[in-house]
Amino acid sequence: MSQAPCTGAETAKPEPAGRSDGGVRKILLGWTEIPRCVAEVTRDSGNPLWGLACGTLKGAGRAIPITISGISETLSSGLCDSDRASVRPDELNRQLR
Repeated sequence: MSQAPCTGAETAKPEPAGRSDGGVRKILLGWTEIPRCVAEVTRDSGNPLWGLACGTLKGAGRAIPITISGISETLSSGLCDSDRASVRPDELNRQLR
């Protein structure tokens, strides 16, 4: 069974194992945005209660997309043949001329 080629420009893409590795890292460490943002907001405002409240919301707003991105990268890492792209800009330009 052949894999479907990726769409997109011909750029240096990470290998599937590298994408999976980065995805797992995002899944495992995405939550660290919460304490980081709490510390940043506390430092900037000087108020620990404001840092805890606002920093938690800000951190969760960053952590959730990072974690979802990691899940997406991990699940799709083996689905795409990065050596073959269905859309190649140079071939497309030749066909349009």
